[in-house]
Amino acid sequence: MPDFAVCASATRGLPGLDRRAGFYGLDIYNMSSSIAAVLEYLDKVDPEAAAIARERYGCLTPWQWEPSTYGRAVLTAGYRTCDGHLLEARGSRSKAVVWAHNSHIGDARYTQMGVVREELNIGQLCRERFGDEAALIGFGTHTGTVAAASDWGGDMELKRVRPSHRDSYERLCHDSGVSRFLLDLGKGRDDALRRRLLEPRLERFIGVIYRPETELLSHYSDASLPQQFDAFVWFDETSAVIPLGPQHAKPGVPDTYPFGL
Repeated sequence: MPDFAVCASATRGLPGLDRRAGFYGLDIYNMSSSIAAVLEYLDKVDPEAAAIARERYGCLTPWQWEPSTYGRAVLTAGYRTCDGHLLEARGSRSKAVVWAHNSHIGDARYTQMGVVREELNIGQLCRERFGDEAALIGFGTHTGTVAAASDWGGDMELKRVRPSHRDSYERLCHDSGVSRFLLDLGKGRDDALRRRLLEPRLERFIGVIYRPETELLSHYSDASLPQQFDAFVWFDETSAVIPLGPQHAKPGVPDTYPFGL
């Protein structure tokens, strides 16, 4: 499952089509292998589409082996002109959903990512660009299972998530005794709640890598939840995602496993 995806939907148009949604991008993690997999599949089933894909992938070719240079390139004037074109193309009432890790979505200015390392992230940039029109929503859990690796490039493992640390936001949520809920942290919603939660606490971040044996050091950092997010979704216990296999294919639908095209 990708760590980052962009989904945009249009709310106007032809009858029956005004609620359409589409996926328009993934992050560039493992980009060269992803491109190769797509082209290999298209070469087999639709050579014409494969030719078009190769042409459009051309703009990514310079970054295939060093994706980090793409981050520097987007600071140039030429790349900045592409900003916001997707929403404009889908109409004035269109909306976009960015699905990403908490560390990407929560405003970096209120986590160690921004305070200590002076790094930017999607959440901060969205707030600076769109203001109150952007809603930053985080997710949390107390325990359960997660599909993750022990090291970068390692095999996926099904790991047990340790119970949340006693000094964390997650433990506060767990101690409420409510198994699932939504915290509305927007200004003016519940000022008393915001004040009680403003003081930074530990927050757990689990991504592609999970090392329960060093969890406190490798997966927790200080954050101010009400400033980091506009809302927080809580599930006390969660289960690892399970990749769909060929047995889930629907009759009449081309088998694209494991690519999911």
